[in-house]
Amino acid sequence: MIARPRTIPTTEGERRKLDAHQTLDARRALIILRGRRALLRRLIDVGRATADDVRDAVELPGGIDPVCFGVVPGLLASAGIIWSDGFQRSRRP
Repeated sequence: MIARPRTIPTTEGERRKLDAHQTLDARRALIILRGRRALLRRLIDVGRATADDVRDAVELPGGIDPVCFGVVPGLLASAGIIWSDGFQRSRRP
């Protein structure tokens, strides 16, 4: 049996989510780059980081939905630079 890479969607829902993330990534490239830098900076400084840490570090221009930060860890995780070490509930609604 060959294990499937995590980046290949196995369901229609996963494929649609990946497509949406790729679209957001392309449209919000500068904001996402800033988010990735903030994430890595926090990891270097503290050793752990959350989505809330990224949101605190990167100011969004008006009219930009913070959902765009959802793609921040994806590329770093796919490259093996970061990985999940558990789950922490966001303090944001």
